Amino acid sequence: MDFIASISTLRSLHLDRTGLTSKGLARLSPLKSSLRFLNIRCNPDVDDDAIESIALFKLDFLFAIGTSITMYGLSRLAERLDDDRRRMGICLPEACDVWFFDIYSHAVNDVVAQWDALLKRVFEIVPEEEAFSWDAETDGITGEFL
Repeated sequence: MDFIASISTLRSLHLDRTGLTSKGLARLSPLKSSLRFLNIRCNPDVDDDAIESIALFKLDFLFAIGTSITMYGLSRLAERLDDDRRRMGICLPEACDVWFFDIYSHAVNDVVAQWDALLKRVFEIVPEEEAFSWDAETDGITGEFL
Protein backbone atom coordinates (compact mmCIF):
# COMPACT_ATOMS: atom_id res chain seq x y z
CA MET A 1 0.00 0.00 0.00
CA ASP A 2 2.79 2.42 0.82
CA PHE A 3 4.20 2.15 -2.71
CA ILE A 4 0.80 2.84 -4.25
CA ALA A 5 0.25 5.77 -1.89
CA SER A 6 3.57 7.25 -3.01
CA ILE A 7 2.40 7.66 -6.63
CA SER A 8 1.23 11.24 -6.23
CA THR A 9 -0.21 11.54 -9.75
CA LEU A 10 -2.37 8.40 -9.57
CA ARG A 11 -5.89 9.16 -10.83
CA SER A 12 -7.45 5.70 -11.16
CA LEU A 13 -7.01 2.79 -8.77
CA HIS A 14 -8.48 -0.70 -9.10
CA LEU A 15 -8.26 -2.72 -5.91
CA ASP A 16 -11.09 -5.15 -6.57
CA ARG A 17 -10.77 -8.59 -4.96
CA THR A 18 -7.50 -7.74 -3.19
CA GLY A 19 -8.46 -8.38 0.44
CA LEU A 20 -8.46 -4.64 1.09
CA THR A 21 -9.62 -3.53 4.55
CA SER A 22 -10.85 -0.20 5.87
CA LYS A 23 -7.48 0.28 7.60
CA GLY A 24 -5.65 -0.50 4.37
CA LEU A 25 -7.71 2.10 2.53
CA ALA A 26 -6.73 4.68 5.15
CA ARG A 27 -3.08 4.15 4.17
CA LEU A 28 -3.88 5.63 0.75
CA SER A 29 -4.62 9.09 2.18
CA PRO A 30 -1.59 10.65 0.41
CA LEU A 31 -3.63 10.23 -2.81
CA LYS A 32 -6.44 12.48 -1.57
CA SER A 33 -5.67 15.23 -4.10
CA SER A 34 -5.07 13.14 -7.21
CA LEU A 35 -7.33 10.07 -7.06
CA ARG A 36 -10.55 10.41 -9.11
CA PHE A 37 -11.69 6.80 -9.67
CA LEU A 38 -11.59 4.13 -6.98
CA ASN A 39 -12.64 0.51 -7.50
CA ILE A 40 -12.85 -1.34 -4.16
CA ARG A 41 -15.28 -3.96 -5.46
CA CYS A 42 -15.50 -7.37 -3.75
CA ASN A 43 -13.60 -6.41 -0.60
CA PRO A 44 -16.00 -7.34 2.23
CA ASP A 45 -13.59 -6.06 4.91
CA VAL A 46 -14.13 -2.52 3.66
CA ASP A 47 -16.96 -1.25 5.86
CA ASP A 48 -18.34 1.95 7.36
CA ASP A 49 -14.97 2.59 9.03
CA ALA A 50 -13.63 3.39 5.54
CA ILE A 51 -15.97 6.34 5.02
CA GLU A 52 -13.61 8.91 6.56
CA SER A 53 -10.86 7.79 4.18
CA ILE A 54 -13.14 7.72 1.15
CA ALA A 55 -14.44 11.20 1.96
CA LEU A 56 -10.88 12.59 1.87
CA PHE A 57 -10.45 11.67 -1.79
CA LYS A 58 -11.81 14.02 -4.45
CA LEU A 59 -13.40 11.08 -6.27
CA ASP A 60 -15.53 11.41 -9.35
CA PHE A 61 -16.52 7.75 -9.05
CA LEU A 62 -16.54 5.01 -6.40
CA PHE A 63 -17.13 1.36 -7.30
CA ALA A 64 -18.23 -0.16 -3.97
CA ILE A 65 -20.19 -3.31 -4.89
CA GLY A 66 -19.21 -6.23 -2.67
CA THR A 67 -18.08 -4.12 0.28
CA SER A 68 -19.71 -4.05 3.71
CA ILE A 69 -20.55 -0.35 3.57
CA THR A 70 -24.08 0.16 4.92
CA MET A 71 -26.69 2.88 4.52
CA TYR A 72 -25.32 4.42 7.72
CA GLY A 73 -21.87 4.77 6.16
CA LEU A 74 -23.29 5.93 2.85
CA SER A 75 -25.31 8.63 4.59
CA ARG A 76 -22.16 9.85 6.40
CA LEU A 77 -20.36 10.02 3.05
CA ALA A 78 -23.30 11.88 1.51
CA GLU A 79 -23.22 14.45 4.30
CA ARG A 80 -19.48 15.02 3.80
CA LEU A 81 -19.92 15.40 0.04
CA ASP A 82 -22.82 17.79 0.52
CA ASP A 83 -20.83 19.89 3.01
CA ASP A 84 -18.06 20.16 0.41
CA ARG A 85 -20.60 20.77 -2.41
CA ARG A 86 -19.33 17.76 -4.33
CA ARG A 87 -21.03 15.08 -6.42
CA MET A 88 -19.80 11.58 -7.10
CA GLY A 89 -20.86 8.67 -9.27
CA ILE A 90 -21.22 5.41 -7.35
CA CYS A 91 -21.96 1.75 -7.84
CA LEU A 92 -23.66 0.99 -4.54
CA PRO A 93 -22.91 -1.88 -2.18
CA GLU A 94 -25.72 -4.44 -2.37
CA ALA A 95 -27.25 -3.54 1.01
CA CYS A 96 -27.49 0.12 -0.01
CA ASP A 97 -28.64 -0.62 -3.55
CA VAL A 98 -31.73 -2.48 -2.35
CA TRP A 99 -32.56 0.17 0.25
CA PHE A 100 -31.93 3.15 -2.01
CA PHE A 101 -34.15 1.98 -4.84
CA ASP A 102 -36.87 0.75 -2.47
CA ILE A 103 -36.94 3.86 -0.28
CA TYR A 104 -40.64 4.46 -0.79
CA SER A 105 -41.52 1.14 0.84
CA HIS A 106 -40.10 2.58 4.06
CA ALA A 107 -42.11 4.91 6.25
CA VAL A 108 -42.08 8.10 4.21
CA ASN A 109 -41.95 11.21 6.33
CA ASP A 110 -40.15 14.53 6.19
CA VAL A 111 -36.88 13.14 7.55
CA VAL A 112 -36.75 10.30 5.02
CA ALA A 113 -37.70 12.67 2.20
CA GLN A 114 -34.95 15.13 3.18
CA TRP A 115 -32.40 12.33 3.47
CA ASP A 116 -33.47 10.93 0.09
CA ALA A 117 -33.01 14.39 -1.45
CA LEU A 118 -29.50 14.62 0.04
CA LEU A 119 -28.47 11.24 -1.39
CA LYS A 120 -29.81 12.12 -4.83
CA ARG A 121 -28.07 15.50 -4.71
CA VAL A 122 -24.58 14.13 -4.04
CA PHE A 123 -24.59 10.69 -5.68
CA GLU A 124 -25.15 9.72 -9.27
CA ILE A 125 -26.18 6.08 -9.00
CA VAL A 126 -24.70 4.06 -11.84
CA PRO A 127 -25.54 0.41 -12.59
CA GLU A 128 -22.51 -1.86 -12.49
CA GLU A 129 -22.72 -2.75 -16.17
CA GLU A 130 -22.60 0.95 -17.12
CA ALA A 131 -19.81 1.97 -14.76
CA PHE A 132 -16.93 1.12 -17.05
CA SER A 133 -15.96 -1.21 -19.82
CA TRP A 134 -12.76 -2.82 -20.98
CA ASP A 135 -11.14 -1.23 -24.02
CA ALA A 136 -9.17 -3.95 -25.82
CA GLU A 137 -7.38 -1.46 -28.09
CA THR A 138 -5.78 0.47 -25.25
CA ASP A 139 -5.70 -2.53 -22.89
CA GLY A 140 -7.32 -0.41 -20.24
CA ILE A 141 -10.49 0.64 -18.51
CA THR A 142 -12.54 3.30 -20.19
CA GLY A 143 -15.75 4.92 -19.12
CA GLU A 144 -17.56 8.12 -18.39
CA PHE A 145 -15.96 8.57 -14.96
CA LEU A 146 -12.32 8.07 -15.86
